[in-house]
Amino acid sequence: MKRKLLMILMCSVLSLSMITGCGGNDTNGASPSVEEDDDDDRTSRDDKEDDKESDKGSDSDEETDPVKPEEDPRETVTSGVQTESMPRSDAYEKFLAGEMSVEVIADPADQYADYMTPAAGTYTYDELKDAVLNDYPGDYDVKYAMFQPASGSEGDDILVLYFENQDPSFYNWIGFAAYDNGQLSMKYTTTFGYRSFFDLYYDGYILCGGSGGAGAQYLDCMQIAPDSSAGYIYKSAHLYATWCDEISYWLDEDMNYNDRPHLTDESALQIQLYKTGDDVMIEATSWSDNKAVKEQEEAFVSRLEDLGAMVVSGDVFEDIADVPVDENKTITWIDIEHVSSGQG
Repeated sequence: MKRKLLMILMCSVLSLSMITGCGGNDTNGASPSVEEDDDDDRTSRDDKEDDKESDKGSDSDEETDPVKPEEDPRETVTSGVQTESMPRSDAYEKFLAGEMSVEVIADPADQYADYMTPAAGTYTYDELKDAVLNDYPGDYDVKYAMFQPASGSEGDDILVLYFENQDPSFYNWIGFAAYDNGQLSMKYTTTFGYRSFFDLYYDGYILCGGSGGAGAQYLDCMQIAPDSSAGYIYKSAHLYATWCDEISYWLDEDMNYNDRPHLTDESALQIQLYKTGDDVMIEATSWSDNKAVKEQEEAFVSRLEDLGAMVVSGDVFEDIADVPVDENKTITWIDIEHVSSGQG
């Protein structure tokens, strides 16, 4: 009996030891170290990912910094679009609709600039209309057209505004405007009518002139530039007898009247005159049959030469007048409205 109890006790102790030993392995074995290794790996991978993101950030900064100037170029482009890229035709439509103003600019080289109408200044369409009607009363058909000068490039369109007087015995008014960099400017305006004409062509050439009286006929050739200014190609006149006296004004406008050369009423002289730039060229014909009168005419022409006139043949004038004006391409006008003095 004692042996059996001893055997049972020993077996119990041995079983308890085996159970305790297995439990210790579960608690102090490999599993905790694996969990620590997992933490280390995750930390390592996170650090690496952070490093990579940091590297990417550095690379991104290095790539973008050089293309960030002090002024964002896109702002300049955007600003340019608002001013430069607006088609001229859009600006002209805005002006005619009263949404833009035009600056009337006097030519400082024009001796009659102080008498320009309207006076230099900034005008809306209605203000410009009122200024024209104030200086030239009457009934007008207001028209406009657009054309590209031969001296310009594609897109260099000009707006021309035309106040056509319904009474042909009185003046018409015309003005040319150009759009550039957000600004509308009108650099050439003029009047015509009352025995004069003004023919405008789609290439920007102008032939204008008319009668200056019983003894004078004028013809000028001009060209409108893309900035709306007008330049003379030539000015010409055909003058009879005493009307030839005015040539001295073309040569020296400041000369005292009493010092100017004159012809007598007996003269039959005719002079064709052309002016290009500062050069004044003349051709004298139809000399008087009266010897004494012819001597006066010859002295008159000699005096004009002393003042700077160049005596040339008619062939020279033909070359000067050989300007490529296509007279079949006159402007076609678009009606805006009919206006009268005192009408707003």
